Amino acid sequence: MTILKKVFFISLIFLMITLLIWGFYRLSFGGSPLENSPEKSSASENKKSTEKQSNSKIFSVSNEPATTPVLRNNDTVLNYYSKNSGKLFRVSPDGSNNEIASDKSLPGIKEVLWSPDKARSIIKTIGNNGETQFYLSDLDNNQTPLKKNLDNITWQASSTRIFYKFFDPKTSERTLNTADPDGQNWKKLTDLNYRDISIAQIPGSSSVSFWNQADSYTKTDLESMPIGGGEKKNIFSDKFGADYLWDNSGKWMLISSVNEKGGSRMQLGIANQNGGEYRNLDFATFASKCVWSNDNNTVFCALPEGIPGNAILPNDYSSGKISTTDTFWKVNVKTGEKTQIVDSKDMNQSFDAKDLLLSQNEKYLFFVNRTDSKIYRINL
Repeated sequence: MTILKKVFFISLIFLMITLLIWGFYRLSFGGSPLENSPEKSSASENKKSTEKQSNSKIFSVSNEPATTPVLRNNDTVLNYYSKNSGKLFRVSPDGSNNEIASDKSLPGIKEVLWSPDKARSIIKTIGNNGETQFYLSDLDNNQTPLKKNLDNITWQASSTRIFYKFFDPKTSERTLNTADPDGQNWKKLTDLNYRDISIAQIPGSSSVSFWNQADSYTKTDLESMPIGGGEKKNIFSDKFGADYLWDNSGKWMLISSVNEKGGSRMQLGIANQNGGEYRNLDFATFASKCVWSNDNNTVFCALPEGIPGNAILPNDYSSGKISTTDTFWKVNVKTGEKTQIVDSKDMNQSFDAKDLLLSQNEKYLFFVNRTDSKIYRINL
């Protein structure tokens, strides 16, 4: 055999050994060294991390402090504003695909009120001088400032009009009004006796309800009147420090109140649309920590714990003087049955929940944690 042939056969054998090693690597590790580059591995690890997280009972879906979230496009998109940058974000409900929806920013965001059709929002901001300013914003984060001296705003069910409380600094009069979302075509509905109020259209009706801010030393007057104006009606005023949450039909409402004037224990009850048939649900939470199910038979709530015995509720909580450590429950308002939806062993941090949001299929419950202002999801 010539030297040339020997070199050829040795090279051929070396090539076959190399191919065998490469094939063994492919079978053993599922990819070539190129396919397992740092960039590929990082993306793979991020995907695995999201999948692992979404299989958890409770986990974060926002990367930074956020405002009130809203579910859109048949629960496939979660929108929220960043409290840090003031930019609008969108994220998948499992926490993946977290991206900026608009580069426009609005600093000093305090609160976001989404329209019922979820196409627009009213944004409350606090400037460096402490001055409050409201803006009308769309999904491109185009902002239209509303007039000054507005205190409280909420949407009408039609998403075409808003309700708002206006303070006239010249006359010191406080009034409830209705207007287009940009503040045009306004109409006064009634005079108000309180500085701070909550406003909510009664679902399934052409009436608006309003009540003074919950205060442990004052009974809360829940009143209503027709959207177009007319006679006021007192619905409920028996409880100190009361707050209200209408169900989806407008036939029932949750009522959270303090156990006694200046007390430190909350109690949750239910009453009909006229304020009658009140029942204590024996559940010590705030109405603001609850959300109604679609069939109006169940409420999902965060149950606050760790409240100091000398706390004055709800004042100390609403002012931020105290925080809570919450557990999560569902309560059947018909039977009073209570079921914990997240086992304590599945909670590796403390939560102080607000802005609860239930998916349409009722498989997920979202909330904002007051402790870190991030959005979390509970798999129900």
